[in-house]
Amino acid sequence: MGLRHTINGYKPTDIAKMLENDVFAHLVYCGYDVKIGQMNDLEVDFVCERGGEKCYSTFTYEIF
Repeated sequence: MGLRHTINGYKPTDIAKMLENDVFAHLVYCGYDVKIGQMNDLEVDFVCERGGEKCYSTFTYEIF
């Protein structure tokens, strides 16, 4: 995140992007192979696979 802030500057409005990046990093740390899932115009944030297990996860910072 420090490199991102150095290049783009810190923007408090990017909190959702920063948290999503943290979730991604944690999934990788836990040993998951993480990809982005997409079917037509729909997107799943993370498709995680580990040891024959597959899970789908969507992250959101705020729900209206």
